Amino acid sequence: MESKPKRTYKDRRSILAQEIEVSPSEVIVKADLMIRSPESLQSFSSLPIKSAAPALIKLAAAKGLQMVAITDRHSVNFIDSVQSANLNQQLIIIPGVEVRTQIGDCDDVSLICLFPETYRLPNLNLFLRKLNLTPKSQACELPVEKIIEECESFGGAIFPSRVDLTPTRLSILPNLIELGFRIFDVAYLESTKMFQRKWPEHKILIYSFSNASALAQVGCRVADIPVRSRDFIGLKHFLTRQGAEFSAKSETISQNKGKAQSSENVTT
Repeated sequence: MESKPKRTYKDRRSILAQEIEVSPSEVIVKADLMIRSPESLQSFSSLPIKSAAPALIKLAAAKGLQMVAITDRHSVNFIDSVQSANLNQQLIIIPGVEVRTQIGDCDDVSLICLFPETYRLPNLNLFLRKLNLTPKSQACELPVEKIIEECESFGGAIFPSRVDLTPTRLSILPNLIELGFRIFDVAYLESTKMFQRKWPEHKILIYSFSNASALAQVGCRVADIPVRSRDFIGLKHFLTRQGAEFSAKSETISQNKGKAQSSENVTT
């Protein structure tokens, strides 16, 4: 009997977990939801900020991306630049931020917080102030439950990142499952089997985004995400934690609130 060819990394990089069923009411977006910028503590590019934003947009379009999220650690200063550079509006820019916190003995828990497209620097800086964070902060000292509460109260969505990067991060996976997370970003492809073995009773989806810290890394790992609509509302439906309430009406209210806040002069 002829054996099946072994699947390569490229064959599996879009969706690392089991194949997901897409209902007729859903569409697929090709997304990279973890991209750093020149504002990050890590070096993103030798390009100046004004040049980096248009370059990022052009590269994402060239790679066929439909949605990207800017997720610097404890910083949101690049968001307005990249949104302004998105002149044709074909690429969906999701404002975001990476929050580092502690659960149990693990002091390096990474949570990705994403927000509506209408949010600008004042909204996002207000969120960081709620968490007592600045770009120089090493970690958020608030309990993880409080971080989740603040993110969702701002109309955002949240998921854990690189949960398999270290043994210590792996040790707190049961805590994250208990908190209702069912979508995880991983560093290693082999981790998919571990999730299926340990939590067969849950429908857990595993993805691996680029976590780009250099321009050339943008889109090197992507996901085909089934959403109800090609915008943040559709993405939030997909990312909602188990047990977390969500309605299109409440999301509309939060987006309108975001538009109002963005006109205010709010600074850090």
